[in-house]
Amino acid sequence: EEGLAREDIHALVPVPSSPEGEIVRGFSPALQLAQGLGGYLELPVFDVLSLEDSGGRQSARSRTDRRRAERVFSYTGPPGLVRGLRLLLVDDVYTTGETLHRAARALAEEGAEAIFGLTLSRAVPRAKGECSGRPQPNKE
Repeated sequence: EEGLAREDIHALVPVPSSPEGEIVRGFSPALQLAQGLGGYLELPVFDVLSLEDSGGRQSARSRTDRRRAERVFSYTGPPGLVRGLRLLLVDDVYTTGETLHRAARALAEEGAEAIFGLTLSRAVPRAKGECSGRPQPNKE
């Protein structure tokens, strides 16, 4: 049986929200998830990434625009904190994977041994003609 055991992880790292998103919501979903999971697993949470993004909230972008966005994550933690550690990146929604990849890159550049990703949900693109959750006009 494959999987990731609690012993495989040294710490959790939340993916930071855009500043606009935190203002609108009043909190960071990924940080809340990481803190809850960290408490349950008795693992530390390192809030050590910042987001430099002039493009605004991801939820306002198409899938194509999300892939093209210049979202740059910077490591803001103490030097050496993540070096040699196995980290679990925590985010609320996985859409294209670009956010997790770019955040992981920032941690890898600081010497993290391994980086895994965990998201609460996965956004799936709708197929043409599929219901979007809103009432559809009757075409008869």
